[in-house]
Parts: sequence; C-alpha cells; structure tokens
Amino acid sequence: MFKVLIVDDEKLERVLISKSVDWEANGLEVIGEAGNGEEALEFFKINEPDLIITDINMPFMDGVTLAEEIRKRSRDCHIIMLTGYREFEYARKAVILGVDEFLVKPINTAEVTKAVIASRGKIESERGEQKQIQTLQQEAENTRILLRDTFLQRLLEKRVEKEEAIHKLQMFRLTCLLDECVCVNLSLRTDEQDDVDKKGYYDQMLEWAVLNTSARVSFMHYLNNLILFFSGETQEAVRDQLNQIFRQFQCESGLIIDAGISKPETGVEGIAEAYRQTEKAIATGMILGGNRCIRYDEYETIKNRQKNSMDMNWKDFDLAMVSGVSSRAEGCIEHYYRLVMEDQGQSDPDYIKIMALEMVSHAATVLSKYGKNILDVVGEKSYYEQLSSIETAADMRLFLKNIVNQIMQYTEGLHVKKGTALITNVQKYIHNNLSNPELSLRLIAKELYVNESYLSRVFKQEKQESLIEYITRNRIEKSLQLMDATDMKAYEIAEAVGIKDAHYFSICFKKYLGVTIKEYKSGHNK
Repeated sequence: MFKVLIVDDEKLERVLISKSVDWEANGLEVIGEAGNGEEALEFFKINEPDLIITDINMPFMDGVTLAEEIRKRSRDCHIIMLTGYREFEYARKAVILGVDEFLVKPINTAEVTKAVIASRGKIESERGEQKQIQTLQQEAENTRILLRDTFLQRLLEKRVEKEEAIHKLQMFRLTCLLDECVCVNLSLRTDEQDDVDKKGYYDQMLEWAVLNTSARVSFMHYLNNLILFFSGETQEAVRDQLNQIFRQFQCESGLIIDAGISKPETGVEGIAEAYRQTEKAIATGMILGGNRCIRYDEYETIKNRQKNSMDMNWKDFDLAMVSGVSSRAEGCIEHYYRLVMEDQGQSDPDYIKIMALEMVSHAATVLSKYGKNILDVVGEKSYYEQLSSIETAADMRLFLKNIVNQIMQYTEGLHVKKGTALITNVQKYIHNNLSNPELSLRLIAKELYVNESYLSRVFKQEKQESLIEYITRNRIEKSLQLMDATDMKAYEIAEAVGIKDAHYFSICFKKYLGVTIKEYKSGHNK
C-alpha cells in the first residue's frame, strides 16, 4: 500500500477528502492529516508519505511553500493540490514543482478518485523503473568487480603485459598502487578438521575489511585467500589494522588466521612482487605459529641464516613438475637436499622448514592453472602435520618427496580426465560434421580451441589411431549404412560423407574393406 497524507486547514475538508476515495481498494492508505504546511512538513520528515493531497491557502505555511520544501528533500513524493481559487500563478507554480494534479474546490469525489488513481499509477511506474535501474546498476557493479578481480589475479601471477596492466589500473582507478603498495594476504585454516566450510568467514572478513580498513582494494583470490592492497600506508599502520581483523575473527569456530604483509613496492612489477612476498610471509607464519601477522622481512631474517648461496636450478624443477617426470623431480629434490645439508651448519628447524616451503611453492605452481592449491591436494590437516614434523634436512627430503608425489598423481589424474573429456567432444564434433569436406585436424582444433599438436597426440593415445584415420573410418562406415539403406550412387554417397572426389572415395573404401564398391554391392545384393 502507498502512504497518503491529507493537508488542509479546515477539518471538514480533510474529512470529505478522506471519505471521497476507497483507499484500500485502490492500493492506498491514509496515514495522517495535517492542518497546515508546517505540520505536514514535520510529518513528512518522519513518515515519508508517497502521496500528499494539500490545500494551497493555509496559515503559517501554504501548499506551494510546502511543495517547495518537500521537493528540496525528495523527488519521489507525489502531490495533488486543491484550491478554492482559479489563479493562474498557482497553477504555474504547481507545474514547475511537478505537482500531479491541480483541483479546484469544492472537490468532486470522482475527480479526486481519478487524480489519486493517476498518481498511484505514476508512483508504481517510477518505482518499477527505479527497481530496474537499481538492478541494472547492481549487475553492472558486480560485473565491474568480477572483471577487476580477474585482472588483479592475472596481474599477481604475472600474466599481464605492462601496457595492459597500466591501462586496466587506470580503468579501475587503482593507479595509486603504482606509486606504492603494501599487500596483505589472509588465509584461514584449522587444526581440527579439513572439511570446515570457511567461505562464510571469508565473506565476513571481506565485508569487514571493505568497511573498516583503509585498503584501496580487497578481493578474494581464486585460491581462497583474502587479498588486500594498501597505498600510502606504512607496514606498522597496516599491521595495526590487521590486528583489528584478528580481534574480530580469530576466535570464530577455532579457525586460525595466517597473515602475510609485504614490504612497500612500486610499479607494475612491484604489485606482483608484493603478493609473492606475502606468500613467503604466510609460510613463515605457519612455522612460527598461527594467529599472527608476519612481515616479509621476518621471513628474510630466517632465510638469510644460510651460510652459502643456494645454487638451485628452479627452471629445471618447474619443467619437471609441468611435464610430470617424477625421476627428474626427485633428482632436483636430492640436489636441493644436498644444498641445504651443506648450508645448514648447526641444526635450525625453522630454517629447514622455510627451505621446504620454498621448494613446495615451486612444486605447487603447476596446480594454479587448475584453480587448486597445495592444501586442496594434500589436505589441510595432513599438510600442517607433515610440515610441523620437520626437524632435519632428512625430514625435509622425505616431506618434499611425499608432497611432490601427491601433486604429480593429482595432475596426472587431471590430465587423463581432461584428455577423456576432450576426446568425447572431438568425437561428437566429428559425428555432427562428418559431411563437411573441410573436416580436418586443423578445423577441429580451431573450433574446440585446442592446440593441433596436443590434440593429435592425445587422440592417438586415447583411440590408438590417428584423428584422420578415425574420420576416414567413420566416413566409410557411414557410407556402408547409406549403401545398405538407399539407392544412392557412389558419387552421391561420397558427397554425403564429406568426400568430394568419388575416385578417392573408392580408394578409401577398398583400403578399409578389401573389396571395391562394385564387389561390395554385388555381394550384398546376393
């Protein structure tokens, strides 16, 4: 129901107006009356009626002045004016103020009802338009945020060219991050069980951070970490704000918050570097204990305990993980183990754990393209238990072999699933396009957005025949069905199965069946 206020300095007039319309039947409700403009304005401030029916000539504040005051406060309230005078100046002001109707007293019941119904229709139309506009605005904002977050995630993973990065930062009004930024990475975990649904807590933290911190941008990384970027803030100021988050959320359901804070960085490369630093800082927090903020320089303090330079070929290890060659990955682990042993000197469990996490971060990179992280594969509780148990370099070597083995098993399974799904799509495409003479490896790869060499290799492994052999075999089998079921000529059948040249069709037919088309038809007719 829409709310109505009746304003007239004569009580009898207010009663007549209230009795002249079947308000409820017309979706309206009279919520109050006022004897002059001042009373009406006070009533409006508190109750915000949708429609005001007001006399013009009243003491203290007339109807026109009331309309002017209401327009200062709202464009949504509709007004119907009543007067005992046919004065042009009143009518002119009423039009300027956007009054719906200007009725002359004595009031006519039918005219008041008609005017009220017309005003109600305008209100409904405006409300509908406003709701539609709000919906469109919200959808546009959601799309903008999604595009922004997707861009930022690509930027953090160094998958954006510098020129594009600067353009997008300008578009999303985040160029302040180029001058200086401090990144914060917040991760939730639990020591109790792996299946705790943390999404609700992440959502609460994100909302809280947006409202209560000075972060220039806050978003959820697809690996389920909350990422904040500050600009023009010292590490100490950022840390103070994070402590507020800890006080607000760290006791929720026994969840542990790990927080990493980067050093101030500048430029496009600095944004990604700041994020990388938070990952190292979080790893340090796992070692030193949860529910605390760890700065990147605290990680560096432990890391710099090494006595010798770590001559590790990370590209070789990364290649081993991507290619899935376990023997090569294990060789890299052995080399890394020897480097740590040579560097260790006195036993330092914290340092050895840091070294273990350094290699795990490289090993887990292969998971990011599947939208997964190491905890998804190993399990949160198992991972932290294994990490905590590391005391010596030998423990580290065993830990790394186990983790790398689990990652490789996981990605191998995904390769199989991905290959199987691809082959299914390829077979479906071939079936639906068999009559297309242009059907080929190149066309299928283009249509399914896959690399030609990869498609050829995977298809051969899965089907034990080349893709071209598969297409040709299916064409011949289709031609047999047509020969058995129709009186089509050989050249017509060739065209129907996607082979332009009838002579080439005959060659393929004999190659696959060992007999000519004529011999096949003769034998079939017998």
